[in-house]
Amino acid sequence: MMIRIALIIAILGCLSLTATWLAGNPGNVSITWLGYEIETSFAFLIFAITTAVVTGLIIYHLLFALLRTPKNISRNRAMRHQQEGLRVLTEAIAAITVSEYDMAQRLTRRAEKLLDAPPITLLLSAQLSQLKGDDGKAKEYLEEMLKNPETEYLAMRGLIENARRHNDYFLALAHAERAYASRPGNKWVLMTLIDLYSYLGRWQEAQMTVERSLKKRHFTRDEARRYSAIIHFEQGKRLLKEGDENSALQFFAQAHAKYVGFIPVALTYATLKADYASKEEAAKIIRETWRMAPHPALAEKYISLFSSEKEDQFIKRVEKLVKFNPSHKESRLAVAAGAIQASRWQQAREQLALVLSEEENARACKLMAEIEQKESGNVTNAAQWLIRATNAAPEPGWSCSNCGHISQQWDIHCDSCGSFDTISWKITTFPYLGKSERSELTLVSA
Repeated sequence: MMIRIALIIAILGCLSLTATWLAGNPGNVSITWLGYEIETSFAFLIFAITTAVVTGLIIYHLLFALLRTPKNISRNRAMRHQQEGLRVLTEAIAAITVSEYDMAQRLTRRAEKLLDAPPITLLLSAQLSQLKGDDGKAKEYLEEMLKNPETEYLAMRGLIENARRHNDYFLALAHAERAYASRPGNKWVLMTLIDLYSYLGRWQEAQMTVERSLKKRHFTRDEARRYSAIIHFEQGKRLLKEGDENSALQFFAQAHAKYVGFIPVALTYATLKADYASKEEAAKIIRETWRMAPHPALAEKYISLFSSEKEDQFIKRVEKLVKFNPSHKESRLAVAAGAIQASRWQQAREQLALVLSEEENARACKLMAEIEQKESGNVTNAAQWLIRATNAAPEPGWSCSNCGHISQQWDIHCDSCGSFDTISWKITTFPYLGKSERSELTLVSA
């Protein structure tokens, strides 16, 4: 701003000096042209030329503005349509969140006319058709979205889900392979591709996808190990279901070697080893896993393997399990459970006291109640411990990170939303949403 003011002052100063100089040196100018002779002062000539130039510029700008008027009117109209279209689109999204699907569809059609069918209206129309159960119409919108590079990926993702809902896994795989060609580093695409290859029994291609993604650094080393373990695990489960226990054991062994801390693999592998090989081999599998990831199901399985042994030998077994992770909460609870089974009440109390000093643990309270009942038959104290258990911190469980559904055990797919490898062992801190609530939130979360 200061520079602009200084420039104006400088220009005015120059003009003033020029005017003063011309006043002091007026001079005369004579022009003869086509038989006419004009005589005037030099100052007047400069004034006349300046006036003509300014008048010409004004006329030029007026004509330019007049010629651009239709285009400006058209642009302003388009801007008003765009603003109105975005407002209507916002109302359509709001209608979806409150399940007013018919109103949302009407608003979407209006927005489509105002906005001249941009990608967002196609996406919203496809979403509405899915919510209303019209998969055929949704497919039409999604296929139209494939033509636009901005929405191609979202369209392929929608078509994959549409095909899976209709159990057309070959079509889903075709769309997934196209999505992979378009976005080879996208995690969702990679996991979907691995999932579909595994479901269709194309194990080698699933494994190659993992290895290729690791080589291109689309997966970390830990992610690649986990997905390789899942592929071997699922292959082993399928063989076990077909009655081929020996082959299943081989794949479980490979899965366990790939990802030692994978609880579902360790439990299944140890159970099969105990049934068809030896308890010692099963115990070794559990101990290897315990070092990486202590888990109550592992402790329960380990204790069940040796529960018939003598007390001293049994306690040594349990202590051997936890020696590489002795201060972990699960280790202390495992020793306490083993001590209770061996009627070593004081040892059990000491371990539980350590757990309870850190948190009000429900399982620790229940084990204390068991001690009170078995050691002295004190029903009152046992009841008090059970009351404390109900008010204790929530226990972890197998829950889906996508929808919050709580499962009894790990599975490759969530029983509720069907998502791939989203079940993990954790404390659930949010309520489970049913399918209808999740469908209403799909558009917002996307």
